[in-house]
Amino acid sequence: MSFSQDTLKITSSQLRTANIIFSEHAKFSKQVPLLEKQIVNLNNINNSWIKTDSIRKSQISQYSLTIEDQNKSIEDLKKSINIKKKVITYGAAATVITVVLCLVLKK
Repeated sequence: MSFSQDTLKITSSQLRTANIIFSEHAKFSKQVPLLEKQIVNLNNINNSWIKTDSIRKSQISQYSLTIEDQNKSIEDLKKSINIKKKVITYGAAATVITVVLCLVLKK
């Protein structure tokens, strides 16, 4: 077996460039998994907020329906009160007229 020992010569500029490439490769080899993990975490947070938003929209819809029902009940009660006021007013007037007529006819 024979081995040839050829010498490879590179300039200091080429060596600097190669060192920068290896250094950046090492840096990115550590950084990329962290960034990928961060992306997964952010997606999980986003999904959580989507679910929370969906629940809140549902709650708002239920509250809106409850408010509408309560407003209808309030309007119905107002109508009922107005009718009762009229009945009391007319009833009191009729009572007064009846008492006055009884007094007048009694004399």
